[in-house]
Amino acid sequence: LQRSTQQVLLPRLCVAMGKTVGTLSCEDQVGMAGTLESWAAAVSSHPSVGSPSPARRRFCSSAFFAVATVAREAELSKLCPEALLLFLKALSAVDRFREDSQEYRAICLSLVQCGRNFGAAFEDDLLDTFCELDRGPESNREVRLYFWMSLLAMAQVKDLQRAWPVLLRCLRGSGALAARAVA
Repeated sequence: LQRSTQQVLLPRLCVAMGKTVGTLSCEDQVGMAGTLESWAAAVSSHPSVGSPSPARRRFCSSAFFAVATVAREAELSKLCPEALLLFLKALSAVDRFREDSQEYRAICLSLVQCGRNFGAAFEDDLLDTFCELDRGPESNREVRLYFWMSLLAMAQVKDLQRAWPVLLRCLRGSGALAARAVA
């Protein structure tokens, strides 16, 4: 039953969620994407996340695939900027469990490009989120900051003045995680 749930039910549910989110009102899009982001953040910050248990590793990678599938299946051009931002936040929460792929990079780039259609306000939201993550809890913070650095590069954000201190801290501490950045 567990294998059936993981291999059939969860992927179908995520595909259905992705295909549905674009048909919802902005408020409902934000509700769905916000719930997904909260769940992804809870999974990635759980104390047992570093457990060598095969079941735990499988659960974490399933969480990544669930979030990525919903984002991949969504008709991004129909999403409001708040929902796009929440999808990016959800992806940044589970980024540590990702399988490196061109498809994943394409999903992230597509989310950013759709957000850029909303203008400077979306870029401001990206910068604000980047700075908020720096002030957030330690769990998974470094991975998420590198993810957001790559999003800022994808969005070609040029006014980085308020994010400068955070960028400098990330660059000083660059190491193995920097090599996993999305861009």
